Amino acid sequence: MSKISIIVPVYNVDSFLNRCVDSLVAQTFSDFKLLLVDDGSTDRCPQICEEYAKKDSRISVIHQCNSGVSVARNTGIEWALANNDSEWIGFVDSDDWVHPQYLERLLGCAESQKVNLISCNYLRTENFEEDVITYKGKPFPELWDGSKCIIKNDVIGTAPWRRLFRAELLKELRFPEGRYYEDEYFTYKALYKAHKTAWLDEKLYFYYMREGSAMHSDFSIKRFVDLVDALIEREQFFKINGEEELYNITCDLCALTNAKCVIRAIHAGLKEEIPDKYYMSEREAYKIIYKMSPNDNFCWFLSLLHPKWEKPHMYIRKIKKLIGIKCN
Repeated sequence: MSKISIIVPVYNVDSFLNRCVDSLVAQTFSDFKLLLVDDGSTDRCPQICEEYAKKDSRISVIHQCNSGVSVARNTGIEWALANNDSEWIGFVDSDDWVHPQYLERLLGCAESQKVNLISCNYLRTENFEEDVITYKGKPFPELWDGSKCIIKNDVIGTAPWRRLFRAELLKELRFPEGRYYEDEYFTYKALYKAHKTAWLDEKLYFYYMREGSAMHSDFSIKRFVDLVDALIEREQFFKINGEEELYNITCDLCALTNAKCVIRAIHAGLKEEIPDKYYMSEREAYKIIYKMSPNDNFCWFLSLLHPKWEKPHMYIRKIKKLIGIKCN
């Protein structure tokens, strides 16, 4: 039995896969099993995976028909629970990479603090060859209960990577199949179930911002619906569990997200495709965004809609007039 199982879903990333796997093979903590789940890749990824498995007994490979990242991660979870009996399970995306002490630091802090889930900070980078140095924050982990982690969503995020989950947390949890924003359906449940968690403010995970990745694809009504549905599901989860504060926070987040998606749909020429369940007028949507966003966030959102605007103050005045806000 290995202490940790690391799951890497792989799909058509032969330009990045070596960097990812090499960073894991080079970990200072070596008692782990690495599962590469090839999700029907049509490039050299299947061969690359098999080559690594031949060289390192800690690496196993599963090949499956292309089914999406959720199915690939679920395949990994089920394999880890059935075959490895690890105490901990983690996820790394195949175009990202990790610091050599990634597992050592996460596991050491998790065990010393007796928590069920630990997360670390990360570095967004567009550099293919980022210098591997330790981006240190606070030297000791902060301890949070699961509810506080969810409340501090801007810090902790929802992505499953950069975390170690105690394996028992995932026995009943799976990623939703066929959905965008699959993390939004999954991570909050693990955080809530964990009760005691830790946050390590060290940037030990390197998130590569590449063109063509799932996270940087174009807006669509399908993405709109899947994101809002995830928040509606979260609302009901907290309501059923009697978590009034978390329920109210999620209701506000859902309303704000729905409004932003409506505006994005309108600007993408998709107004007529917005389902009735999520529809609101442009004026109503802007009122919600203005009311629920700090001024700098409101301006930032508008800049996403109009990245080439020349007179932003004039557009902001126009929006304020639309929603009935007096301009100075």
